[in-house]
Amino acid sequence: MIDDNNAPDGGSGGERTGCPNCGAPRAAGAADCPACGVIYEKWLRRAAAAAAQAVRTAPDAGTARDAGSRLGAYRYPAAGAALGALVYSVNFRGFLPVTEGWALVEKLIFPLAYVTLAIHEAGHPLLGFFGGEFLMTAGGTLFQLAFPAAVLFHFLKRGEEAGCLFAVFWIGYSLANISFYMADAELQGLILITGATGRESGMHDWNYMLGRLGLLRQAVTLGNLVFFAGVWGMIFAPLAAARAVYRAFFTEKARLER
Repeated sequence: MIDDNNAPDGGSGGERTGCPNCGAPRAAGAADCPACGVIYEKWLRRAAAAAAQAVRTAPDAGTARDAGSRLGAYRYPAAGAALGALVYSVNFRGFLPVTEGWALVEKLIFPLAYVTLAIHEAGHPLLGFFGGEFLMTAGGTLFQLAFPAAVLFHFLKRGEEAGCLFAVFWIGYSLANISFYMADAELQGLILITGATGRESGMHDWNYMLGRLGLLRQAVTLGNLVFFAGVWGMIFAPLAAARAVYRAFFTEKARLER
């Protein structure tokens, strides 16, 4: 707060006697302080700008509470998704290389599966332009995750819940899809887009990448961790969407009954 008694010019309060910076006495009508050299007008202008900036950047307690409340509303879908993902992850080895159950999931969401595959394949040559075999090989996985992550960021900025949940589901699907490919790195029994296994074709992204990183023997364990994260996203998104629909329905019902 700026003290009017420290203003440099005269006014209803008469002569001003204190420098707003150092408190030294000052004569009426003086432009600067003889003790510290501050120019009164500039000092007050800067003080006013700082006060205005503080008001603009001060956290809104109401907004913070609302954000906390919105996040808290997702705790049950998040917990349910974690439990479901844990159950599936315990049986991860039984899903390898790919079971009919996962094949059915891909058929049910085939538009998303094909789009994800196209993005994955586009990532190889696009990042290959930057040079380096490792980056080109990793490009498919990086693009497969970066694209839905960009979609999530877009909807987060717009505050659109449905779009955010779609993006979370897409990221979850991409992670689950990657997990099978990752876990197959050592055995290379998964049939790839070429129509042959990685062992037969000599082409397997994760065999090359984990081999370079010295993690080939940990392929299944790493795949299991990625699978858990992916399944969590795929379960969380529909549960959270169902919660949102339920909440909207009963909110509207209560409004109509008033």
